[in-house]
Amino acid sequence: MDHAELAQSVPGADHAEIVEILDHHHIGSIQTQLPVTATFDPVGSTATLVIERFRQSGLEPAGPTATLLLGAILSDTVILNSPTTTERDHAVVEYLERVLAIDATEFGREMFEATADVSQLPAEQVVSSDLSRARETAELLGVGAARLDPAWREIDVGGWAGRRAADVDAEAGGLTNWRGGPRTAPDGEPWADFARRVARAIAELAAAGGSWLVVSHGGCVRAATAHLTGADARALGAPGNGSATVFALGARPRLLAYGIVPDGALRSGLY
Repeated sequence: MDHAELAQSVPGADHAEIVEILDHHHIGSIQTQLPVTATFDPVGSTATLVIERFRQSGLEPAGPTATLLLGAILSDTVILNSPTTTERDHAVVEYLERVLAIDATEFGREMFEATADVSQLPAEQVVSSDLSRARETAELLGVGAARLDPAWREIDVGGWAGRRAADVDAEAGGLTNWRGGPRTAPDGEPWADFARRVARAIAELAAAGGSWLVVSHGGCVRAATAHLTGADARALGAPGNGSATVFALGARPRLLAYGIVPDGALRSGLY
């Protein structure tokens, strides 16, 4: 379940007797010796498909099973905020709320807050943009000894710096570079160059391995999300100041949380 790519599967899957495939991703590379039932259904989480199977069979999952499946849905859909979320995911979460008698949003917030705990992270695994506002944020987080890396700077908007986004937008048609568009200040940084810069910084951390805390900027978060998930950066709202976005790197990078703030809300700006 939840993967049809052999490279992402459990060890020994190529020798196992596979009796069924249930997934919400694309059709992958796993091969079977005999014909099997294979379901590839574009919902936000495979856990949604599992709960639908329970209900179609007239069964109700036990508490621990229901809790695990709810956590999987909230993780995959970023508390039902991912663009891949469907009405079926919403319906299953509402059902699990009734089964477990809990608030799914609050449960999801607690889950993501625990995921973003950096209290045990060594100082050498903390990286910050070298811009003053990022350095100040790192100090507020208690990680002022972070390694400064200019690769994690915000996109350079050149002569537009300090101006209101709405005023710049009103000057001409087309999206500006800080929104992922092609319209760039004469002395600014094109979005494509910026995105490549962030991608190289991500690759450096992935190659080093381990967990990392990066104190950076909204544009970097959007560029990183687009790079790791394939999303269109222009469709992503800017994460709020002081928010946390969490990725799991590896063979199949995953977005675990986007724009989570300390009180657990999901806030995003217009730009």
